Order: sequence, then structure tokens, then C-alpha cells
Amino acid sequence: MKSLFLWLCILLLSIPAASAFAEQNKKEAKATGWPPNKVNSALNFARMATTEQRYQDSERLMLQVTQANPQLVLPWVELGNAQLGLKKYTEAENSFKIALGITPSPGNGAGEATSTSPPAATASAPDKTPDLVEEYIRSLPQPASSSGGLHPLGGGSGGQPPVGGASNSGGGANSLPAAGGDAKPRNTPAAPTISGQSRPPQVTGPVYASLGEVYAHEGKIAEAQAAFDEAVKALPAQAAQYRANETIVFFQTGQGDAELAAAKQAIALDPERPSLYYFEGQALLSKATVDPKTQKLNLPPECVEAFRKFLKISPNGQLNAQVRGILTSAGLDPGK
Repeated sequence: MKSLFLWLCILLLSIPAASAFAEQNKKEAKATGWPPNKVNSALNFARMATTEQRYQDSERLMLQVTQANPQLVLPWVELGNAQLGLKKYTEAENSFKIALGITPSPGNGAGEATSTSPPAATASAPDKTPDLVEEYIRSLPQPASSSGGLHPLGGGSGGQPPVGGASNSGGGANSLPAAGGDAKPRNTPAAPTISGQSRPPQVTGPVYASLGEVYAHEGKIAEAQAAFDEAVKALPAQAAQYRANETIVFFQTGQGDAELAAAKQAIALDPERPSLYYFEGQALLSKATVDPKTQKLNLPPECVEAFRKFLKISPNGQLNAQVRGILTSAGLDPGK
């Protein structure tokens, strides 16, 4: 009996000791975090998983890294990319804001900017911006024979292959359709700076563009436009791509007026890219009416001009059947 009593006493005394040891170990692990080589390997795996649309795998791994190394930036960006692919827009917004050094408010990540100081991870960041226009069009089905009717997206009855002649500047997980992309990794530069130092534009540009994409899917149009403006301001060399991406995001979220504004800005920067005129025409197509007598479309002049410009730049290219179907439905000669 004495031995049993003694054993129970030892057990009771050991519980708080074990708890204290576990807590200390937890604190030390949190302070130490994952070593750089392990973080970089995890980042590479996450990028590969996102490229292959295995967003859950990427998210699961980056959640572990951000918990172990909350001071690093690239893991937060990769986590945001995965969450964007999963359509977890609130979570993605939080992750991108943390990567930018903006403290998210509890619950929804919509807080005001305050200073945070996570340093950059040691892994290098890709230097290309995802081309969401190309990725979206590439995801569409190959065209069937067109009878000239209206397509749900506004064109002929056939589907749509990729737009010819459009630049392709890099792969995307800030990538569509549905912000996921098909075969390319999202751009993942990152790195808010330490102790209020200025952040490099190679970080703020792409991450603000990612945040703009998230806002668009959340229906926060003004915030999305402001985020894309910040991306352009940060990295003017990528302005044309950012505006093209902004155009396709608003197209996919059904924001015609915002799509039109972005398309006009993109065209001003890259006037020889045919797909931009296609999306400009699509934005203006919502303003078309139907003649009750003839049942023909009455297209706004700007819409006709945009579609004809598209056909002129890409006479034998992509989406032509759809655009010709729209013009034919309006009683117009698509050959002119």
C-alpha cells in the first residue's frame, strides 16, 4: 500500500513537470523554427503542388511552415496561393496581407495596415507574373462548328481555343480559371521588410496583384482595383500584365464595368494584344439590346469596334468563330 501511495505521489508531481517540459519544448521549437534548407524544400514542394492543382497538399504544408516560422514571408505567399486555388478567399486575403506586412483584423483579414516585421525566406522568388488571360482562354474547350448563334460568354455557339498572338509572360497560381490556373505555378515573390525598411517592388507588385484577385472574388471591387493600382505602382515593368490579369479576373467575376476599365488600361499599355480587345468587347456586350422586330442585336459602337479590332489583329487566330457569331447576330458583316 505504501509503495502504491508513493507511486501515485510521484505520478502527480511528474504531471506538472512534464507539462512544463512540453511547454518549454514548444516555445523552443517555435523560437527555433524550421531550418532554412527545410523551409526551402517545403516551398519548392508547395509550388509544385500548386502547379499541379494539389492545393490541399500545398496548403497543409504551408500551414505547418507558417506555424513554425511565422516570421518568414514566402511561406505566407505560398499559403495564400494555395488558399486562392481552393477558393478560400478570406484565408487567402489574410495570408497575402501578412506577407505584405499588413496586420489582418480578427476573423476576416480586412484590417488596416500596420507594421509587421517578418523577414524574407531564403528561397528565391520567381520573377515572372502569371498571365491570367492566356490561362483562362487556354482552359476553354476547343471550338465546335459554329452556326453564328450567341454563346453564353457572348460569342458564337462554338467553344474557344487560346488567343493567338498574345504574349505569355509566365506561369500563374495568383491563376485561373477559378484562380487556380491549369498548368503553371503562381508567381510567388514575397518579403515584407524588417523593422519598417522599404519592401522591394519584386515583392509588393506580385503580392498586391494576388490580393487584388482575391478582392475581386470577394466582390470588393474598389479594393481590388486599388490593389492592382498598387501592383502597377510597385512594378511598372509588369503593368501591362497586371492590367491584363485584372481584366480577366473581373471578366470571370461578372464585373463588366470594372472589366471594361481594366481592359482600356491594358490596351493602352499593350495595344497589339488581341485578347484585350476581345475582353473589351465582352464587357461592352452587356450593354447590347435586342431589336423587338428583327430580333437582331444592337451592339454599342465601341463593342463593334473592339471586336473588329480583335479580328483585324488576329485574322486567322483564336475565338474568331465566337466573335464572328456576335457580329453576325447583330446583322453586321464580320469580314469588314
